[in-house]
Amino acid sequence: MQTVTRLINQFIPKHYQLSINLERVKRSFDGIVTITGSSQPGSNSIILHSKALNVETVVMDGKAAEFTYGNDDALIITHPDIYAGEHIIVIAFQ
Repeated sequence: MQTVTRLINQFIPKHYQLSINLERVKRSFDGIVTITGSSQPGSNSIILHSKALNVETVVMDGKAAEFTYGNDDALIITHPDIYAGEHIIVIAFQ
């Protein structure tokens, strides 16, 4: 069994707002998720699970953020304004 890193120690989500568009004929979907949460002290990135998602854009606190993929289906979000405290992250995906 694969062990997956617990991400709650680094970023604590408080609220999710999800919008999904389903394409039955194409057997695909896309959407946008808005996550409100708190980054912990000492974090210089925010890591979220993103299994089987093709992320198109990430916006953090109203500004475009860089992102890469890491081990175990991790989405690694980097931004110069990551600090301990509340953040709003908007992710567009397929």
